This record gives sequence, C-alpha cells and structure tokens, in this order.
Amino acid sequence: MKSLAILQPSIEIYRNDFYHKLSKIYNLELFAKYKNSDLDKNIKFNKTTIIKTNFFEFEIFNYLKLFNSDLIILTGNLKILSNIIIIFINLFYKKKIYYLNQVLSKKHSNIKFIVFKIITKLISGVITYTKTEQRFLKRYYRIKKCFYLSNGLKSVDPKLINIDKSNYPFSIIFIGKISPKVNLDTFLERLIKFNSKCNLNIVTTSKSIKIIERKLNYLKEKNNLITIKLFLDKFDNSFLIDIFNSSHFMIYPGSVGLSLIHAFNFGVPVILPFGKYYHMPEIEAFKNEYNGFYYDDTPDNFIRTLHKCLNIYMLDDYKRLSNNCLDTVKFNYNTENMVNNLMYFLKNGIIFVI
Repeated sequence: MKSLAILQPSIEIYRNDFYHKLSKIYNLELFAKYKNSDLDKNIKFNKTTIIKTNFFEFEIFNYLKLFNSDLIILTGNLKILSNIIIIFINLFYKKKIYYLNQVLSKKHSNIKFIVFKIITKLISGVITYTKTEQRFLKRYYRIKKCFYLSNGLKSVDPKLINIDKSNYPFSIIFIGKISPKVNLDTFLERLIKFNSKCNLNIVTTSKSIKIIERKLNYLKEKNNLITIKLFLDKFDNSFLIDIFNSSHFMIYPGSVGLSLIHAFNFGVPVILPFGKYYHMPEIEAFKNEYNGFYYDDTPDNFIRTLHKCLNIYMLDDYKRLSNNCLDTVKFNYNTENMVNNLMYFLKNGIIFVI
C-alpha cells in the first residue's frame, strides 16, 4: 500500500468521508492547522502553525515528515509560500508532488497564472476540482499534467429523501454562513415584493445571523405572507434531512460552491443568479431548467423566477427537477467518485480532456 500525504490549511468536516475512503487505499497522513473532532482516529494527523501577513502565508511544521510518503498533495494557493519551499526541497527527494488547485473562481489574474505555470514545471501534476477547470488549464495555459476530482460530498441515503412535496406549503431554504459575498440582504429586500405565501428556512450560524437581523425584521414588517424559520448551528445531515425534505428549492443569491452539491444531495433544485464565472468551480454541476433555475440579477426577473418555481412545485415537473438533482450527484459529484478519480489518475497517469 502506497503512502499519501495531504497538506491543507484545515480539515473540514465535509471532507471526512473523502479522507476515510482514501485511508482504505493509501497509508494516509494529513497535515493542517486544525482538524474537526469527527475525523477518523485511525488517520495520522500532524498539526501545523500558520503565520499570515497581508500578502502571504507560511505553514510551519517539520517539512521533512512529508517526504516519508510516496505521494504528496499540496494546496495550490500561491499565497502559501511554504508550499513553494517544499517544492524546491523536493528537487532533492524527487517525490511525486501534486497541486490541488481551484482554477475557476471570481478572482484570478494573468500574473498568478504565469507563476502557477512555472510551478507546474517542478511538480508531477495539478489536481482540479472539476473537469471544466482541467479543460481550461489545458486549452488556455497549455498545462498538460492536470486531472480532476469531480468535487463532491458524502451521498445521502436515497431512502431518506422525499421528492413528493406537494402536501407541503411552498418553501425555500438557504444554508450556509452569511457574509457580504453571499448577498442574502439583497435577496431579503427583493422578497418583500413576492405576493404569495412562502416559508423561508434559513440554516446558518448564530454568529452570522446577526448580519441580517435588521433585514429579517424589515421583511417581517413589510410582507406577512413570508414565514421565516431560523435554524442556528445545526448542520448535521441527520437534522438537515427533515429541513430539506420540507423545502422545495434552495436559494443562493451569491457566489455558490459546494452548497450547490449539498442541495442536490437532498434532491432539492437550486435558484441562482446568472453568470458561470461569477460562481465557484462546482457550478459545473448546474444546468438551467434541469436541476434548478437561473435568474437575471434584477428585482423583476427574480420575482418572476420565484413565481415560476411556485407554479411547478406541486407538479410532475418538480419531481423531474428533483430526480435530476439526485442523478447529478449520483453519477458525478460524490466522495466515492472523487476517490476513484484520484486513485486512477495517480496510478495510471493523466487523461487529457479535449
């Protein structure tokens, strides 16, 4: 069994299943500033220290420990200068090092890509989250040594999912931490003009809900057709299954990422602002009118899109959307597929996508 070392800033809880599956195939060792308490105790973990400046970061630990492994995966964030040091140390050790990199996001510059391309000459390959990113690197930046994971989450048991929600009142869910880039305040302002009954389920943290308290109170005051339900600090799937099973659509008015896959896991279509390059790489999984709806980022179009959702939620058209969501994650965006892709590429080399 080959050994694999992964260096990340943190070990998030949604990655636990991915790491658990990897540990069945490789002798896995993780390096990060912190880990979540639910991480498999059989997986080796090494704590690191991160020093940040205005422009760069250094992750401090015994770098030589990394080179005990056959394969090494580093976070492809160019701000982390310690990763570049590790790459140069590897000129001596000659281990296979891969960059796990998010290519398609709202912000990327030509200068970063020039530096990135230079680094790729010194490593064994680049791992992207999606096939779209792999195509992008190969076609426009001539980076040949790259492959993709199909970024996903642990699948939800299909037996627990309810796609026939015709007996439930029309409901929309938002799930995630609230920050300015999520744009939830604009969504709440526009919801004032929605003239039909609607339950709004908000699942977030007790800390971030304070950002929109005034907007929520204003919405309650101006539109008594909207019933707001808050669920704070409850992100466990055993709890979320009931909330998603009673919600018809998920709204994400900002730049969406893995939250999109999260909703699809429960068979819930997603409503998003239009703009492929506005969103994170996981937008690859979204197909308008197949597993959700785009809206032009104008108040009137947003309201029309909500009415469109309202008009179909009791029809077979809704069940079709919901089943399409489940198929999207079943065939592509799940942790089992991620592990299989990674294992295949590390073992057999690179597959080029045209």
